[in-house]
Amino acid sequence: MISGLAQNGFGEEGLKLFNRIKSEGFEPCDYALARAIIDCAWFATLMHGRQLPAQFVRLGFDSSLSAGNALMTMYAKCGVVEAAHCVLITMPCLDSVSWNAMIAALSQHGHDA
Repeated sequence: MISGLAQNGFGEEGLKLFNRIKSEGFEPCDYALARAIIDCAWFATLMHGRQLPAQFVRLGFDSSLSAGNALMTMYAKCGVVEAAHCVLITMPCLDSVSWNAMIAALSQHGHDA
């Protein structure tokens, strides 16, 4: 549902739904958490996005590839390349999405090789 809202231009409503899920005592899965992070990236809402990493650890998703990649993307879109890099170097495993997210972060903010 969160993803559907975001993909149809209702990302803010998706974030509200995510927060409602949490407030009603339900624990989101790593994909829902990743979706919320991506929604933050689209709105470049770093304030909301910085609250989500602590939830990764609390929910045990700190080793989730999808959540880590989403977190890197969010930091990059908000212009915090150093934080994106910190996520990259602390992820237990990486894939092509991980590397592409970091390369995009660097190139978007003038760190072309």
